[in-house]
Amino acid sequence: MLSHLPRLLLTLAAILGCAAASHAEPVSALTPADSAIIRDVADGAGPSQVITMGKYVLVVDPWNLQIRRYLADDIHSRPAICLFPRTFAPGRVVRTKAGVRLIAEPYGPDGKGGYNLRERSAMTITPAQVRDMPIVGPCRFDIGAVRRTDTPPRIRASDDRSDSASYPLPSGTRAWIAPQGKAGSQVYAVRYAGSLSHGRSLLWWSEVGGEPPAASANGLPPEAGRLMVRQYVGVFDAAGGPPQSVVQIITAHVPPLLPDHVIPKPTKLEKPGLEFISGGTGPHGDAIWIAAANMPDEGRGQFELRRYDLAKFASSSGAEIELVPSANRPEPLADRNDPAPGHDANEDANLAARDNRPASFGQVRKTLQQQIAFRWQFPEDGQAHPCDGRDKCTVAANEDGALGTGPQFTYPVGDDAHPHGGALWVQPRDLVGVRPGTWIQSVPYSIGGVDLADTFAKRLAANYGSDRKTATPDPIGHIGEGMEWHGEDTHYPLGIDCSALIAMVYDVKIRSTGRMVRANVLRGKDGHAYAVPLGPDQGCPEPVQNFADLKPGDILLRNGHVVIFNGFTTVADAPGRSRAMRVFESTSRCGAVCESVYDPTYFAGWWMLRMDHGATDNCPLWLEDRTPKRAGT
Repeated sequence: MLSHLPRLLLTLAAILGCAAASHAEPVSALTPADSAIIRDVADGAGPSQVITMGKYVLVVDPWNLQIRRYLADDIHSRPAICLFPRTFAPGRVVRTKAGVRLIAEPYGPDGKGGYNLRERSAMTITPAQVRDMPIVGPCRFDIGAVRRTDTPPRIRASDDRSDSASYPLPSGTRAWIAPQGKAGSQVYAVRYAGSLSHGRSLLWWSEVGGEPPAASANGLPPEAGRLMVRQYVGVFDAAGGPPQSVVQIITAHVPPLLPDHVIPKPTKLEKPGLEFISGGTGPHGDAIWIAAANMPDEGRGQFELRRYDLAKFASSSGAEIELVPSANRPEPLADRNDPAPGHDANEDANLAARDNRPASFGQVRKTLQQQIAFRWQFPEDGQAHPCDGRDKCTVAANEDGALGTGPQFTYPVGDDAHPHGGALWVQPRDLVGVRPGTWIQSVPYSIGGVDLADTFAKRLAANYGSDRKTATPDPIGHIGEGMEWHGEDTHYPLGIDCSALIAMVYDVKIRSTGRMVRANVLRGKDGHAYAVPLGPDQGCPEPVQNFADLKPGDILLRNGHVVIFNGFTTVADAPGRSRAMRVFESTSRCGAVCESVYDPTYFAGWWMLRMDHGATDNCPLWLEDRTPKRAGT
């Protein structure tokens, strides 16, 4: 089974206060001590948090509103599962002496006529409550207002190393975190990941920036177009200071963008989750627990919970784990039939306009905020179609193209996972268990759906209103992965998915993310052809060369999900705390169109693209006037 797991490289190396670049110790191969399947990959997000609590490991999964409790010494036994309210969207973890607090920090209407960070809420999880969790049933964890102590600690420059960051440990001392990456790297965000034996702590941090590798002869940075962020987990002694050892977590291998080669693979999701790593000590000693995706070359794959034991590694040893074969060497473009456009005569005139494109994002942002503020009433019979009250079922189509179940629906509906039929209809997480007549906020997440608020309201009335013409309305939900519907006269689920959201707000054609990352060949000033993501049809995307160059309105893309960048912020909007990124998305994370806050590690290896609004097929040649910049925040 391990040969089919996704690329997840863990490099364990002692740093003793020194940057990883100076290490010379040999690195040995590691394998997970154990792994268990959590669920199938069926959405663009995945489990959001992994939390170790004594002899238990918790996995928080917003897709199905579950918190799953595993036994640390037997993760293959049946987990206890409790359901949390659909209105709670887990965002970050705060560890306390009494347990953990799960913080929700949603953006949206603030209740005062504006749009901003809404009132936060927190779920308190104690060891006693975890021990008494029902095998199956509602979660009994208290949800209340956020406390002052839920604000994350400050990150400040270390007293001993000017280029380090320091972070408080439970012992009252401070950890010194020297950047492990390239010269000039910055520690971007720090999180407390768990307690180990002998009073030691596990911290997880991300780094951005650093001097880019030497550019090629044409001036193109090798990492152009990808969000290059490095992430590490360090073991810190109770006395503080530098880490005893460091685990580097590489969730995407991104070969350089080479002339006359295709887009390197893999492009699929490598690491799901907001806080997908946790450390703890248990029956097997100190361990790191990771929730990651097992994505084979074909098919959806599965999310897995994996354990990596730390006890056998001395502070001076190093190791690495590689769970899938290395990325395939890019194929030469000469073996392909893609067109290579020549120079655009209007390129110079268009350059200034392209640089000012983010100014036009104001209207797009307003449209996106309207989708989040939109309110609608769940139909009286909404749960009855098409699955008779169940959250999921296999659907087909009738002669008119309507979707549903039963003898009149005889035409199989196919998608990427089931090309010959057998597509699965699934209720969005935001609608699971909703009672008829309930008012809902935001357009629901629906794979295959293309509705913004106006069309959603009209179709909802036509499908479920008193004057509806069909006995089986189009479902509010989604149809498997990769479904795409075209034309106003076809039936598709009510709601909108991630790629359709980008297409609709930017007025471009609808594409699946799998097609967006396919190669589009552009010829550079040096005469070489370069393969970059095709992006949304008619969007004419231009890769953003560095993390520091991201501007509101840019999109972040991989095969499986796409989001719209909306600027940088700090966790809890407090200065001196870990920094984060705000993005608009339609996702199972919140079950609807929403604005989310992420650490950049979530987007490691993703493409960064800037849309050319109103562009024609004559795309700009982005290679000609781009010079590398030093990444920053």
